[in-house]
Amino acid sequence: MRVLQIVGGYAPSIQIGGAGVTAAEASALLVAHGHAVTVLTPKLHGTEYRRVLSRTERRLGGGFTVIECGTLIQWGFKTLNPAAVTILPSLARSADVIIVHGLRLFMGTLGCLYCLLAGRPYVVFPHGMAARRWHSRRSKWVYDFFIGDRILRGAAAVFCLSQREWEETIAVHRVDASRVKVTVVSSPKAADASLAGPATWERATIAYLCRVMEVKGIELMIEALADSDLSSKYEVVVAGPLESRRYAAELLRTAERTGVKLRFA
Repeated sequence: MRVLQIVGGYAPSIQIGGAGVTAAEASALLVAHGHAVTVLTPKLHGTEYRRVLSRTERRLGGGFTVIECGTLIQWGFKTLNPAAVTILPSLARSADVIIVHGLRLFMGTLGCLYCLLAGRPYVVFPHGMAARRWHSRRSKWVYDFFIGDRILRGAAAVFCLSQREWEETIAVHRVDASRVKVTVVSSPKAADASLAGPATWERATIAYLCRVMEVKGIELMIEALADSDLSSKYEVVVAGPLESRRYAAELLRTAERTGVKLRFA
């Protein structure tokens, strides 16, 4: 099959972020199963506001094609990419499957709206963006009222990476539960690495690389690890900006209560 993935950031323009990582893992997995993959993504330049006027570039890597659309304006991870308006239709028409990663970004919004207007089925990975959080809740509510809810409800399937995201997608956007699935994307390399298994390791480390705040749900990972028989084999290392020191203190107390080794780097 010919698969088109649309994502708001992709390596090497971006080295962090769940959407970009999942899209890269999915690309490797799809190619390993014999599918032809094209990734459509904006060209990012750091995370600062700037008028960049970058040009569109096409490159090959890992057995698939990555098209980085030239960016006119960038604000954080938000971009304006006029070139995508002309590039997307031809890519979408030739694709058998269209996968959109993330919500409320220019590229994903454009891809979903095109599919809705053209009557093309598509699937969405919300990547934790289903619930309206952070300081821009008001603007997100406006977006969801006019566009976001329609995008999610119109998707052939919505793939969530956790049970919490599954619940939020259904509760916040009122998407039909039969079309919302919980899944895990893992590349062939990750699968091969797991063959050794933690059972053969004397000590293994789970590294959590992200901002430390309540909405990340780190306590769920700690409690799940405590409920398994692997807690003695793992140490959890959290490395990222402490957005909430109160939450970090709660995590330490949870780890101490459950017997899980936890430290902040």
